Amino acid sequence: MVTLKPVPDWLAIYEKVWKELEELGISKP
Repeated sequence: MVTLKPVPDWLAIYEKVWKELEELGISKP
């Protein structure tokens, strides 16, 4: 079953990106 979201899951994308950046020594603003 496919569930359609009204908007992309930007929060999950944001956290994924920052998690990768934190591994490089960059902290969240």
